[in-house]
Formats: sequence, C-alpha cells, structure tokens
Amino acid sequence: MTFTGPGNGSMTETRSEDRLTSTPTRVLLVDDDRVFARSLARSLRALGFTVEVTYDGADAMQLMSSRSFDAVLLDLEMHPVDGWQVLDVHSRLKDPPAAVILSGHLDVPRTVRALRAGVADAYQKPIDTLELASGLREAILKHRGSTPSLQPEPDTGTDAASRIIGHTAALQVVRSQLRRVARYRDLPVMIVGEPGCEQEQVARALHELDENEGPFEAIDCALAPSDDLEREIFGIAPGPFSSTRDAHPGILERAHGGTLFFDNVSEISSTLQARLLNVLETRRYRKVSGNEERTFQARVVSATCRTIEQGRIEGMRPDLYYRLAGITVVLPPLRARMDDIAPLVEHYAEQLAPSGQSVRFSARALQALQQHDWPGNLDELAQVVQTAILLAGRERIGTKHVRSALTASDADRPTELAPRLELAARDARDQRESSLPTVERALIVDAFEAASRNISEAARQLGIPRSTLRDRLRRLGML
Repeated sequence: MTFTGPGNGSMTETRSEDRLTSTPTRVLLVDDDRVFARSLARSLRALGFTVEVTYDGADAMQLMSSRSFDAVLLDLEMHPVDGWQVLDVHSRLKDPPAAVILSGHLDVPRTVRALRAGVADAYQKPIDTLELASGLREAILKHRGSTPSLQPEPDTGTDAASRIIGHTAALQVVRSQLRRVARYRDLPVMIVGEPGCEQEQVARALHELDENEGPFEAIDCALAPSDDLEREIFGIAPGPFSSTRDAHPGILERAHGGTLFFDNVSEISSTLQARLLNVLETRRYRKVSGNEERTFQARVVSATCRTIEQGRIEGMRPDLYYRLAGITVVLPPLRARMDDIAPLVEHYAEQLAPSGQSVRFSARALQALQQHDWPGNLDELAQVVQTAILLAGRERIGTKHVRSALTASDADRPTELAPRLELAARDARDQRESSLPTVERALIVDAFEAASRNISEAARQLGIPRSTLRDRLRRLGML
C-alpha cells in the first residue's frame, strides 16, 4: 500500500452494531476445536459480543434449554454429538436463538440442509471474523424483528485509509476493513501479503485511524538472530549478566499505550513464539535478566509474507496464529491492481524526483509498466520509477527509460532456490554426482560464504526465508 497526504479524519457511519449496543448480545459458541474456539471468542468479545463457549454438543443442548441467548454459533463437525444433533434440539425450543453454523467442509447440500433446519447463515472455515460478526448482528436483528441497516463506510478522502493510493476494488476492501477494525483496540490484526506490499504502512494507517496518541513501534522479526530479537522485544534489565549501560527498554515497553507491529512475525523461532504467546495471553512479561513482572498494554498488529492454509501458517504455532489473527487483512499484490499503476507512478515520481524537477511518464511508458509482473510489488515499482527518473534526466520519461529500469530491476532480483537446485541437480546427474541434498548443501554453503556468513543476505540471494536458511545451516553444523 502507498499513502499520500497528512492528517486524520473522523468517521461517521450508521451500522447495525450500533443498534445492538443498547441491549446485551449473548452468543453461545459451540466448537470442539478448543484453540480455534477460544481465539474466535476473544475476537468476538473484542467486537462487543458477550460470548459463552462450550466444546461439547451435549453441553450446548443443555445450555440452550436452560439459558437465554441471542444467537448460537455452531460447528457442524463435532464428536460425539455433532452440530446436526444440536440443531435438532434447537429447532424444538419454544424461543430458539438465531443459529449460525461454521464448517470446514461447507458444500451446497450441507448449506441447503442447514437452511431448511432454520439456520440464519453459514460460514466456511477459516473464518473472516469481521464478516462473521456482521452476519451475526444481522441474524440477531432479524431474530428480534428488526431490519438490519448496513451502510458502507464512507470514503472521506481525509483519513489514513483514504490516503492509500489506488482505486481498485481489492484496495477498497482493505480500506473498509481498516476503518471497521480501528475502533477495536483489543482486537489483534494480522496483515498478509507478498513481500514489498508495504505492510508497515498499512499498520501505521490503522494506528492513525485509531487516533491513538500512544507511540507506534515496529520490529522486523526476520532481521535479527533469535537472541538479539528476544532482547529487542523484551528489553534488558540490569543484572548479573548485564550492566546498567547494557540495560534498555524493549519494544513491549516502548509501545505501551500505542501500537506494536511485528513484521515477518512467522520468522520468529519456536522458543520465542512460546514466550510471545505467554505475553499475549497474560499481558505480562519480564525483561531479559530481570525478575520484575511488567504489564503490557498496546494494540498488536502483525504481518507475514507466508501463505495461510486451512487457518495455519507453516512454522508458526497454531495457538500463536489464532492469538495474532483476530482479524486478517489481505493485501493484494501489485499484479492484481494494474489499474493503480498510473496513480502510484505519479505519487512515486513526485516523491523521488529531484527538487524542483517536474517528472512526466508517457502513456506508452505507463503501458510498459502495466505489462510487468511486479514480483517485488510496490517496493520494486518505487525503485523502477526512481531508476527511470535518473536515466531520463530532464527528458520526458518514455518506454526506453522504463525498459532499461525494468531490466535493472530484473537483474537485481534474487534467484529462487528451487530453480537453482533443479539446474544444479541436472549438472550433478550429468556428472554422476550424488543426490540433491549434496547439491543443496553446496548451494547453501556457497551463498553463505559469499555473503560473508551474513544469514539475511544469503537468504535474500537464495530467495528463501531467513528462518529456513538458519535451520538448514544448523543441520549442516555451520551455526
């Protein structure tokens, strides 16, 4: 994402959730996946619902028969009593709550069967929490005999979300999510997008939309070894192994009362993941070398470039993922928003042009930019614009300048490990050498030594995550 212009704006909007605040909204959440259920309950509570959780279908039947709820949120795949059996009891209640079902395998026959059983709505896992919350509110209002009044968030043109450059539909979804989430400081947000999508800028926009007067603190979890990262997150207290000079506040302390942004959070080591999970659960922590327990209070925003599959991220503890992903904001890659190239180029040109120089790109130059696949996304586009400006001097920027800049960009692009392994393995087979692991080892060792044993640089050259390279180096006995 790219932003322009200063200042914050106020938001005035009519939402169905505002019409529910005058009366309790009690939701019974029934799901035998305890980690998922606890995470979803926390997110819904942060969005203003009163949530009671049970992990057992039989217990849910008892609760619905003896207690009053506005809605029941029900997983279908449970054992030994499944969601269909619970729905059967629900249908025979004198005044049943609105029923909304969840399922990891929601097909058309199941959806039709559920609707015939009186279900108000159905959602496929993994869940979009904001969408679910909106559906729950609609279901509750209909159940009470009211008509939902849902209006889209206005684009004021002045708030932080409006300053994201571009007008494509995917970008409008991001803006809308940011505005809706901003009011809920206790709701953790995970930003998902390819490298170069300016995740930190989106996190800063959320911070500004909140009109939070506290600090915004960011840390890139992929740029430091685990021990250094631990000290940077938790801080160092004076102690037997550290002097007063070494003591310093960690980012947990510096972000107090504001927003804490963990970039590349999925690159954190498993040991540090466990410690961070404890902080998020207890909101308390101790500094390295310290015994004093401190309180942590800040909005938590995280970002990852890894793919989320079935509600999981490779290398991340499921319970930590659910703690961080109360709401998931997915950033579209630049190749999915080519219509935004022109305004983005104009923005970057204004930012990067020499002082006093007016820069213009020809129509054909813009067309050439729109034909590129942009694996580096916005970061790559900014670099190409800057290079084209330097190549053109004071000339109008044409296709020759853009193509030269794109050629330079392609030359700087790190080669991915998989194609290199394939070529090296083919050479090894031709020379009757040993297996692919031997070839992989040679590539990794060569890259590591060529980067002067700098893990981050070697990982960039190989085109693999830093954590992956670190693990392989450890297995090779090089760390």
